[in-house]
Amino acid sequence: FRLSTISRSVFRPLVARSMMSTIHKGDCFDFYHDLKVQKARSFDEAVDDGFEWTELKDMFKDKTVALFALPGAFTGTCSKAHVPSWINNADTLKGAGIDEIICVSVNDAFSLNAWSKNLDPEGTITFVADPALNFTEAMGMKVDLTEIGMGIRSNRYSMLIEEGDVRALLIFFFFFFAIFLTLCFFR
Repeated sequence: FRLSTISRSVFRPLVARSMMSTIHKGDCFDFYHDLKVQKARSFDEAVDDGFEWTELKDMFKDKTVALFALPGAFTGTCSKAHVPSWINNADTLKGAGIDEIICVSVNDAFSLNAWSKNLDPEGTITFVADPALNFTEAMGMKVDLTEIGMGIRSNRYSMLIEEGDVRALLIFFFFFFAIFLTLCFFR
């Protein structure tokens, strides 16, 4: 088969950029002491708390966290498969010693709040927004999805973090393979 012009121009750069992570197994979040995110909440709640940012090192202190990141709220794969898979496996993860499951997305806290209420009304997962890509860039997980209409986003990945130390890191390259297949075969 022949790759279309758009699939060549989109797929190759996405994969190349996505393979360069900054965070690695064994890293400690104390090193990333300036990183902050915003917990998903309504605009009124943000006004009440003065638009407070949360330091990541505080989120990971004295607990074991399963963190996963995804490109964005209200997107097909994220809404239909990625987040539901974490919700469906939350009891198993918590039974294995995970204290908290955190989802990071490149969105504002208010959109993320609406999405989280829709997908996870029981609050199984803590949703945090990375609207300025501070966290995503520090992790080396920024990916340019402008050519498919999404702008600058986060790659899909997950981490096991124990008391601020990264114990495991899994980068999901399947996301880019799915884009490749879509562009090549389902146009």
